[in-house]
Amino acid sequence: MKKILNLFIFPLLALSLSACDWGYREEVEDLTSLGVIGTFPASNNWTTEIPLTKNAEDVWEVSIEVDSGNVFKIQANGTDKYSWDFSSITSDTAGILTNLDGNACAVTDGTYTISIVAPEKLSLSSSTLTSFEVAFDDGTLTYGTDFYNDYYDGINTWENGEDLKSKLYTIIHTGYNAIPYASPTNWETNQYADQALDDFEKVDLVYDSRNDDKSNTYSGGSGWQREHAFAASLMTGKLTGDAVDALGRATDFHNLFASSSSGNGSRGNKNFGIANTESASYGTGQGTGDYTYDDINFEPGDYDKGRLARAIFYMGVMYSVSESASYQPLIIQEEPVVYVTNVAPYAIGNLSTLLDWNDIVVDRSEYQHNESVYSHVYSGTSNAQGNRNPFVDYPELVDYVFGDKQDESGSLTYLKPTYLNLEIDKGNELANYAILGAKRNYIVGETFSKSDYSLIEVTNNYTTRANTTFVDNTADYTFVVGDIGVKSFSIVTPKNTILLPVKVTDPDPMNSCSYKYKLTGKAAGGDLVGFSNGGSVNFGGTTWQISWTNASAVIGNLSQKYGVAFGTGTVSVNSLTLRTTSSIDTNAFYAKIYCASGKTINYTMKIGDTTIKTGSVTYVTGVDVPTIVGTRIETPIQGILSITIDGSGATNGAVYVHSLAYDIVQ
Repeated sequence: MKKILNLFIFPLLALSLSACDWGYREEVEDLTSLGVIGTFPASNNWTTEIPLTKNAEDVWEVSIEVDSGNVFKIQANGTDKYSWDFSSITSDTAGILTNLDGNACAVTDGTYTISIVAPEKLSLSSSTLTSFEVAFDDGTLTYGTDFYNDYYDGINTWENGEDLKSKLYTIIHTGYNAIPYASPTNWETNQYADQALDDFEKVDLVYDSRNDDKSNTYSGGSGWQREHAFAASLMTGKLTGDAVDALGRATDFHNLFASSSSGNGSRGNKNFGIANTESASYGTGQGTGDYTYDDINFEPGDYDKGRLARAIFYMGVMYSVSESASYQPLIIQEEPVVYVTNVAPYAIGNLSTLLDWNDIVVDRSEYQHNESVYSHVYSGTSNAQGNRNPFVDYPELVDYVFGDKQDESGSLTYLKPTYLNLEIDKGNELANYAILGAKRNYIVGETFSKSDYSLIEVTNNYTTRANTTFVDNTADYTFVVGDIGVKSFSIVTPKNTILLPVKVTDPDPMNSCSYKYKLTGKAAGGDLVGFSNGGSVNFGGTTWQISWTNASAVIGNLSQKYGVAFGTGTVSVNSLTLRTTSSIDTNAFYAKIYCASGKTINYTMKIGDTTIKTGSVTYVTGVDVPTIVGTRIETPIQGILSITIDGSGATNGAVYVHSLAYDIVQ
């Protein structure tokens, strides 16, 4: 259906339309005439050439039939295009959008009555309006190509998908430097590329809705890892540890993302795709929406799908020609790939699904990853990788290379760049707030305060500055026993809410152990009544054997401050050992011990044959509590628990044992 658009050009111009404005423009107050209206030649594939006529009210006027979605274009003085303000829209439609080229999109059918405010550049004091063009085309907006420092100059136009793929291949190989993954391990590149937007000491992980500390890199079975979107074994036939020895496809950081270790392990070398909930192999991630999987497909959370898909499309172009005689070109195919050990398929499946995921818009985290891989200079080589992922910069290019537009020609100017979509061009405008230098660990009784972190401003182009615009009203909070573990605080700002998780521990780590026992000694009703050297005793359900090397020594009295005394100042134990009589699976073992005035004792703590802690304790005048010794370990160990105490405090005085504790692994 077509509607009539009435365009009026008034001699006096005043109002502006700000709600739909795509660019900055100034209102002109002193313009009294538009000057001479000249001819109206068609250009730039404009489809309608309309003369203006002056009506009885001395107003320039034109009427044009408009289809919904048509783009209304204005051109003044030949090729000079200006940004025009539109006002007095008397229509039931959603209105008109304008951009800096002077284009306006009639978003629905409707009759528009519009007055036009000429830009300051066309004031009579500086120039005269000699020609004025009004036209409609098929609704296609143009954006120009002056983005990304002209990185994409080589693909202003293309004949078809293969032509575009070839041009992209040339562009992304120009300036490329292979960056190492290991030897030594390169965590740095992802620490910058995947830095959390609102917490500069965290990394944003794929497969996990939570961020992790930058410093918590994978070691000893825990920490964050680096995930290959296009799995290393599918690209090379090798496991990651071997694949990354060669610089190239397995060390390309456009394909590497900071990842949760559990998600990385669950994915393995599966295709990305839709997980079958009916599969016997169906599984889910630790958090809601983190990921799901079956025996063939791994489905990341919605937050990760777009960036992982675009990373794979990048790899499909970057390595569409093999970089090594050892490898073949990479392929993205429709059928899922089943990996056979040590056999490289050089392919990944579910093309249609990946194309669907490309419809998920690029966010600021993904754009940061792209920009950082391109520009961050890795300290290990003094080079940046030096190339961009074109499908992050222009997601619509995917359709021409891999999708349903492979047979079509195209022009870059008709594709909206992510640079504009994310408003990176509005450089100094505030995008969000972030925290830096935050205190992360507290003990019960300490107080959390806004002075424990720095709040900074992050602009649209990712530069940072001190916070000068917002008064942080986050309240102080004093930790109690019930907070032990992880407690999160919400820092509410005008732009975003920052979640700050902190770790809260008890000043006595033994309080968090599942087994804790305080010795009561040899007095009536005590647990060591009648005990003799080398014997066994039940302490709270766990049987301990206690022995000492000086057979003449005996158990002394109980001190409420320090614990049970073994030996005395005149007859010492020399060396004291307490050990469980049965094997225990544990990840923590502690004791509270002390010694006589002026003495030092040494201790060794073991689980089975593994020494988990050694050290010494010296009596400190004025300190009225025993010393906590021991540790919590990352990987549980099963074995006999033992603590042996010796040193001057054991050979020339009493040794005090107050309590014992361990954590049972269920």
